[in-house]
Amino acid sequence: MKFDNSSLYNIASTHEGTRYSLFDLATWKNGFAFKQAHFSESGVPIIKIAELNNGIGSTTAYTQQVFSNEVHLKKGDLLFSWSGNPQTSIDIFRFSLEEGWLNQHIFKVTPKEELVTKDFFFFLMKYLKPHFTQIATNKQTTGLGHITIADIKRMSIIIPSLEMQKAIVAHIKPIDEKITLNMAINDNLEQQAQALFKSWFVEFKPFNGTMPSDWEIVPLEKIADFQNGYAFKSKELLNEPSPDCYQVFKQGHIARGGGFIPDGTKSWYPKSIASKLEKFVLKKGDILMAMTDMKDNVAILGNTAVMPLDNEYIVNQRVGHLRANGYKGVTYPFIYLLTNSTDFLVDLRSRANSGVQVNLSSSEIKASQTVLPSEEVNNAFSEITLPMFEIIISNQLENQRLAQLRDTLLPKLMSGELDVSAVEL
Repeated sequence: MKFDNSSLYNIASTHEGTRYSLFDLATWKNGFAFKQAHFSESGVPIIKIAELNNGIGSTTAYTQQVFSNEVHLKKGDLLFSWSGNPQTSIDIFRFSLEEGWLNQHIFKVTPKEELVTKDFFFFLMKYLKPHFTQIATNKQTTGLGHITIADIKRMSIIIPSLEMQKAIVAHIKPIDEKITLNMAINDNLEQQAQALFKSWFVEFKPFNGTMPSDWEIVPLEKIADFQNGYAFKSKELLNEPSPDCYQVFKQGHIARGGGFIPDGTKSWYPKSIASKLEKFVLKKGDILMAMTDMKDNVAILGNTAVMPLDNEYIVNQRVGHLRANGYKGVTYPFIYLLTNSTDFLVDLRSRANSGVQVNLSSSEIKASQTVLPSEEVNNAFSEITLPMFEIIISNQLENQRLAQLRDTLLPKLMSGELDVSAVEL
């Protein structure tokens, strides 16, 4: 999608209908600026942009106080994060929890049902995401951009009839629902694996609550080979994919709390100049660790992701590359679950070098202590968890394909370029 100043605000469409300002299609209520005094250890979660991107996590704040109904959230509410990284943070979300309180920098958006259906408005906002990204990028300072109400008032598009809206949604929503279902399955599987890891290797429940005498405490480097990513020259990186390129794995591919984000950051590196970089090319099951974070907002430091593909990615600097070496039958699920466990992260982060940023050194990562079970127990753990992670990876890859299909159909259906009657469900 190419932009000029006018196309950022007056969106083309061949649909029959009425042109509206985006602002007039809904009500827009900004979140509340919560203070430390509002927080408590339990209660209703306060929803920040981090929760929209990554879900409830260790840094989520809670409150037991009651605030205006305008910032009270219920399941199904539409939320538009209007500030942050233009590529990854500015987006529309469906609120999936039963209840929450809305923090600042997010609009609760309520479509006017006489003009647009809720589902159509959600996909309209997804369709407009490239425009939001460009507007926010034009205002970007210190890595952050924003969308204002003035921008929303200036954006306009032709809105088709309610009947046409429902027909468009009927072609897109099933794809979106399948993606959501796969994500829910993966979350459930990972929670089961995390619970099993904690039960066996932290609480020792199958072993009468005590670590067996034939187990060891060893440094991480005993069970995994470690190396830093490669320091690429920016002039060698491509911003768009082309044939015979690796995608560059950066910290933006690592989710808060652990996990792989396929569209986290987008850079490519030509294979033609990578002949001496074979050791940085990633394999399925490799574990990638975030080694740098912001001092005042440590979010992903030490968290890891599992690489789901062979020979598709090459790892960037400040990402630690861990590969199971097979010692005593340890496999990648054990390393992934270990590195995202609470005790491991607390200890590792306590040993980070602190300045404007916090940084993990290779030596501290390799020296991190871990329980090493017997080979028999490791094999039993792998027999349970490897199939779970294979399903997780399969669902991730399916979601990438579905997202590509959705993102190909969406602009064509929303703009009217593709007739809904010509699309087979």
